[in-house]
Parts: sequence; C-alpha cells; structure tokens
Amino acid sequence: MQPPQMRTSLKQQVDQLIARANQQAAVTPLMQPGSTNSCMNLDYKQLIQQWFDKEPPTLRNRKYSMTEFIMRFAGRFRPKPAARLIADALRELGWT
Repeated sequence: MQPPQMRTSLKQQVDQLIARANQQAAVTPLMQPGSTNSCMNLDYKQLIQQWFDKEPPTLRNRKYSMTEFIMRFAGRFRPKPAARLIADALRELGWT
C-alpha cells in the first residue's frame, strides 16, 4: 500500500500564489498619493546610476546629451520619459 500523497494539486498552488500576490499588492501600493514626482525621480536616478556604473571608464568621461538619455530610457506611460524628470534625476546625482 502506498502512503498518501502530501502534495497539493497544481490548481491549489496557483490559487495560493494568486492569493498571496493579491495580498502583497494590497499592502504595497505602487505609488503613494502626493509623491508621484519623487517616486518617478527615484526610479530614474537608479536607472541612470546602474547604467552609468556599467559603462566602461573610457565612455564615462565623455559629454552626454539629454537626447541620449531620453532615447535610452523608457517613460512610465509613454515610450520616452519626460526630459524634466531625467534632468531632475541627473541634477540630484550631481551631473551638470
């Protein structure tokens, strides 16, 4: 006689994962009310910093244009980010 199986079915596992994801989404909203600009600036600051850290040293010393940044990163609701948000993130990172 075989022992009883302790595994849950695939459907039960999927239902549990969906329930857990719904609970986490309810607890952690994507954006806090009234702080939309700061949330978006933090995202661009992180993206710019991560991208710049991956650049080779020879390319780090050259001049960059705003057009390069706008073409490199994607916007939140549009294909291109707003230049103002990229500029704010660059200023906060110490770029001039």
